[in-house]
Amino acid sequence: MVSVFRPKTIPNLRSGLRKFFKWSFENSYTTDSFEGLFDFTVAIERKIYPAPLPDEISLVLDSIDRSTILGKRNYAIIMLGIVTGLRAGDVANLKLTDIDWQTGEIRIIQNKTGKPLALPLTKDVGESLSDYIINARPDSKSENIFLRAIAPFQEFSGGSAVGGIYQAYRKRLGLSAGGFHSLRRALGKNLVTSGAPVTTVAQVLGHSTIENTKQYIALDVLHLKECALDFTGIEPKRCAE
Repeated sequence: MVSVFRPKTIPNLRSGLRKFFKWSFENSYTTDSFEGLFDFTVAIERKIYPAPLPDEISLVLDSIDRSTILGKRNYAIIMLGIVTGLRAGDVANLKLTDIDWQTGEIRIIQNKTGKPLALPLTKDVGESLSDYIINARPDSKSENIFLRAIAPFQEFSGGSAVGGIYQAYRKRLGLSAGGFHSLRRALGKNLVTSGAPVTTVAQVLGHSTIENTKQYIALDVLHLKECALDFTGIEPKRCAE
């Protein structure tokens, strides 16, 4: 009997094993993290999902009441998704020490890949983060930046909570369903359409190879049209009447 795996089974299995052996090594259960064994590329059948329109993203931002504690937190979370393209899980796990205010950088170890990523701390993101941390973040010993707004003020359990925040605003506005990851697609699309090299887009999004980045090229409809061939010299002949 032949087993057929779903497209992401092998990558998910690789990610799980990488995390397990890393944990085992850090806790002295093994003498090696075996990181090199899992540093291989897996071909994945990828669907091309649409990116949210700029007007939709603006509507979501404008609908957030930034005068409230909850609004300040949610605005900072969604700004991170829009401007940096960080995954929901990485936003949920973002630590106070991950922000280097002096050099203007965000530095994390990506939860999905286990690889380091450094991104510029833009003015708009920096202002939204500082507004939340200084004026709205509850008193807590947690190292995580973002905390639940109801006592006990604990960090999010994972990326699904971050995704739910963005989806709730879209639903309230009557917009079609769209996850937090769609903000990442919007950033990738904007970078590609603005002429940024694919290698640069891969670095910004924290991709280990440009294979993962190629899907964003398919969203650049304007430039894809330039690649289409016209029918000059191969015009279809009319059928005889």
